[in-house]
Amino acid sequence: MNTFIQQVFEILTSAPGSLIYHLILVFSIAAALQVTITARGPRAIKTRLLAGLGVLLAGQILLFITSGLIWQGVLNSRSILPPLDRILSALSLTWIIWMWVFPLPRRVPDVIHAVLNLVILLLALFTFTAWNAQSPLTPFNLSLFDIGWNAFLLLMAIIGIVALAIGRPAGWGLPLAMLLLSIAGSAYHLGWMPPEGDFAPAIRIAAICAFPLLPGLALILQSAEQPSSPALQPAQQINGFVERRRYNAEPRAFYAWLQVAVEENPQKVYPALTHAVAQSMLSDLCLFIVPSPATRDLVIQSGWDLIRDEAIQTNYILEQSSLPAITNALQRGRSITLDPTSHTNLDLTTLNQALGLAQIHSLLFIPINTPEKALGGIALLSIYSKRDWSAEDQSYLLTAVEGIAHLIQRTESITSQTNSQQNWLEEVNRLKAELEQIQAEKAANQSEGLSSPSSAQMEDLLALHNESQSLIAELRLENQDLQTQVQQLQATAAANLDERSLQQIAELKDRLSIAQSTIEDLQHQQLEQPSGGALPAHQLEKLSQVLTSIIGYTDLLLSETTGALSALQQNFLERIRTATAQMKDLLETHTPVQGAAPFATVDITDLIDEAVMEMRPHLREKNLNLRVDLPLEMPPLHTDPNAFRQVVINLLKNAVLVSRQEGNINLSARVESQVERPSLLIQITDFGGGIPARELSRVFNRPLNGESSEIEGVGENGAGLAIAKTLVEANSGRIWVESQPNISTTFYVLMPFNPEPEISPLKPTGEL
Repeated sequence: MNTFIQQVFEILTSAPGSLIYHLILVFSIAAALQVTITARGPRAIKTRLLAGLGVLLAGQILLFITSGLIWQGVLNSRSILPPLDRILSALSLTWIIWMWVFPLPRRVPDVIHAVLNLVILLLALFTFTAWNAQSPLTPFNLSLFDIGWNAFLLLMAIIGIVALAIGRPAGWGLPLAMLLLSIAGSAYHLGWMPPEGDFAPAIRIAAICAFPLLPGLALILQSAEQPSSPALQPAQQINGFVERRRYNAEPRAFYAWLQVAVEENPQKVYPALTHAVAQSMLSDLCLFIVPSPATRDLVIQSGWDLIRDEAIQTNYILEQSSLPAITNALQRGRSITLDPTSHTNLDLTTLNQALGLAQIHSLLFIPINTPEKALGGIALLSIYSKRDWSAEDQSYLLTAVEGIAHLIQRTESITSQTNSQQNWLEEVNRLKAELEQIQAEKAANQSEGLSSPSSAQMEDLLALHNESQSLIAELRLENQDLQTQVQQLQATAAANLDERSLQQIAELKDRLSIAQSTIEDLQHQQLEQPSGGALPAHQLEKLSQVLTSIIGYTDLLLSETTGALSALQQNFLERIRTATAQMKDLLETHTPVQGAAPFATVDITDLIDEAVMEMRPHLREKNLNLRVDLPLEMPPLHTDPNAFRQVVINLLKNAVLVSRQEGNINLSARVESQVERPSLLIQITDFGGGIPARELSRVFNRPLNGESSEIEGVGENGAGLAIAKTLVEANSGRIWVESQPNISTTFYVLMPFNPEPEISPLKPTGEL
């Protein structure tokens, strides 16, 4: 017995059971409202009763909605529902006593009732504030707040019993029973419930037993209308016919709803639901109709025959065209009432034939929809009782639609999970069967001395899997080592900048000494040989490479990309570059042969890809988007591949430096035929704000000492652009820049596919 009570307590305090509990109270209050509206009596009394029942109904609907939101995880259960449940219980008891004891307007009781409601409101605010300041681990049951509100319930119930004993209104035994049930529930909760949990199941059971007595309020109206009439019986005889009760608030209906709440088998939820609705609405037949997701049909999912008290055969599949009114109600989400006299009686005819009924007297259909889809609908059929469904019946059932929708969604979720689990189980069983078959074949092959191909494949796969796992582990270790090395390099980079700069300067001095030595040898050879001879080509090429290397390294150091330079270091480098440039000019002026560059025929796409790959780390640092537009076919380019690659890298580096975070850079190439010779045109556009028109003439000039090196819209001091210009012109190309102020800058590089040297080389004679 204790186990059964404990199970009932757990059901009433769980999320689905809490929804059913509030739904039962809503049905009970709605039944009392219906009886009060239809009963005859003084208007003043009816208005007070309707107001009181409206407050009770609003409170239970609020609790129902709050429980639903908490069940779906929208609200926090602990901070809202426990205090709200106790507060509305106290408020409901106050209004019930007020309706029973003071049905007629009386000044002093009404003022006391208003003051009492204000006190409850203030206590509610205090309870919410203080409770949310408590520890999250503190249970609400038997806390100071719980004891206080239960003491208030006991006090109000005792005051109500005394008032009923003094006034003795019509049917005063019903409110006396309600108050005694309330006292029993609160006393059991305070005396025997363990101090754990947040809800009071004993008080909830007392409310479930007490609220169905609310329709007895109609006795007050009838006693006021006919003081000498006897108490209303469950059924009255009017014009020779017995009027059936319109709603059922007996424990039998409560048990039916409780069965819906505790049912875990999805196949039995829908029959239990139709049973509960049929019991509550006293409907001869109740059907649950759903739209078929695969076809344009309607399916009778379940049904209950209240007269025979048994489930009816289900899974009737009916075309939507044969049930036009019900189909339209499902699609539009509106309730309908049908009878044989209506012009849309095709639905009744179809149901008569499908269910084997003689005649359906009246049908009430309530759709159950969500914003996402139509879940189905409940059809109440009056066959034997000849009951006509009214607007009040429709409104009464609509109050439970939201809770029924939650139940259906829960059932569909459980069904979906069950089907998914079943599919997984079938797949596992299939794989087990295949594995057993493979093992059996392997054993048979081994017994015959044969090798099994399937087993070999499995072993290969297993070896491949192990190899991949070990490779992944090695890659992770290498990644960690690389990260450690990067951190160490970053930590020591600053200390090594000056040392690296000095080493590079020393290397340049060595190269300059070699160049000077080479020049002296050449001059000595010129003195020994007759004038007018030509220098050997390999010596000119060697000298040109040395001078170009010195100029390139000098510009790189002066740009300070490898580290900051002191004033003395900058002075030394300026002297080295000036001397080297003079030597190169002297060589070009006094020699009739121009050294040939290391030209080669290259694929443009490959060179651009290499430049982009080198710039990829810089692009990732600023999360830049590089858009490359290249033709599918490009003719080969005869140029110096290293110089071409360096030009693209320098221009891209400038674009990266001036671009904003997460900006765009465009790189495109095309064949330009509208020039003297077929040429390659490269465009690199950045959106870093553009270059002012007054600064365009300085873009490709490397600033000298004393000049301002900062140009708006150009990265660093522009040394990379000056190098790019030198390399482009050395390859018989042309470079220029166009800018839209405050928007973008585009660099253009035009290089012929087959460049011709400006000075025709002479054939070397080998003699000077």
